[in-house]
Amino acid sequence: MTEALTVCHCDRRGWDNRVWGKSQKKSLSVPVVIDDPYKERAMMAIPSERLMITYVIDYPGTPIGTQRASYTVTPDVFLQRISKARTFGLDI
Repeated sequence: MTEALTVCHCDRRGWDNRVWGKSQKKSLSVPVVIDDPYKERAMMAIPSERLMITYVIDYPGTPIGTQRASYTVTPDVFLQRISKARTFGLDI
């Protein structure tokens, strides 16, 4: 994905249609909450004009601990911050 974004020369005004295909605006009209109390996780989507992502991870008693990240997603933010994120594993 990051290669495709770099090749298309996406700019700060938005995502280039050569990567994402025909432009279609999609939006929420009401908040949406998905909760899984058994696995202690939840997700919420709130209507907005911008794509904003906030993520909180909590692994008490591990080197990871509690961490929080919050981004207003733009092509630059995606390429510089989000696309470089990696997964990890813990032996608990």
